Amino acid sequence: MMSNLIKKIIFIVPTLVFISLLSFALLYYSPGDTSTRILREKSQTMAVSSSYIQEFSEKKGLKKDFMKMYLDWISNVGKGDLGESYLDGESVNNKISKAIGKTLIIVIIALLVYFLLGTTVGILSAVYRNSLLDKLARWWSVLSMSIPVFWISLFIVWLLSVKFGVLKIAGNRNNSCLILPGVLMGVISSGNLITIVKHKTLLVLDEQFVISTRALGVKKSKILIYHVLKNVLAPVAATSTLAFSSFLGSSVIMENIFSIPGFGTLLMKAVNLKDYMVVASATLVLGLLVSVANMIADIFYSCLDRRGTG
Repeated sequence: MMSNLIKKIIFIVPTLVFISLLSFALLYYSPGDTSTRILREKSQTMAVSSSYIQEFSEKKGLKKDFMKMYLDWISNVGKGDLGESYLDGESVNNKISKAIGKTLIIVIIALLVYFLLGTTVGILSAVYRNSLLDKLARWWSVLSMSIPVFWISLFIVWLLSVKFGVLKIAGNRNNSCLILPGVLMGVISSGNLITIVKHKTLLVLDEQFVISTRALGVKKSKILIYHVLKNVLAPVAATSTLAFSSFLGSSVIMENIFSIPGFGTLLMKAVNLKDYMVVASATLVLGLLVSVANMIADIFYSCLDRRGTG
């Protein structure tokens, strides 16, 4: 197991290099001039002189060829320096550290809701087959996997803030504004976990040892806790950890919908301005978080399900 873990850690490095190289290349060769976009944003006007653009490009090193620019940046990354934003000259390290906290709170809230709702409803719908709860769970599983997160989020924003005016969502800057997008992501994404847990629970309930335990008169609650939950936990932990990656991606959209100044908002603005340093660094950090989450999922599954180890 330790050798596999070391291999996974080593493999993260080329993965991150590839991700950063790809994001840098896509932005570098995309239409539009970085200097023009940055200066228009700074001056809040479309009229920017060509001499000013030329001077800014030379000062920021934007005239360098692709590989020269990328190698300069990646060498600084190796020293822990992610560079400076072209927009305001602020350290990208500072920008990311200030923005990522809100994003991680949203993701953690979503993960907790996803885990608790998916596990609870999945087990109960398997135990009470063909009940109203089971039918609602099946309906929700299909619906939640069919509706995009951003669509239902836009609908909730419209319903609560425009239609009823009971909640100020967009533009809220305190941490309470992070609860709703996190809960929405968790609830909407829970359909697949409900299906996985229900299927696994049904398999366990049909095992001979569970049937024998029932025949001995053991309470259903004890069977669920000591037998069913123990066997269901491995796929639940692995699926929930992998959902972390999905929630990171969804948070980019959710932050823009709810006007939260988080990691996703920072990334989207940098993409629009072709701010290479911010985009490349942000995708590097995202790649690192996803790679670590996938590695943790493998470790969880190996520890909880020993059948694959020998």
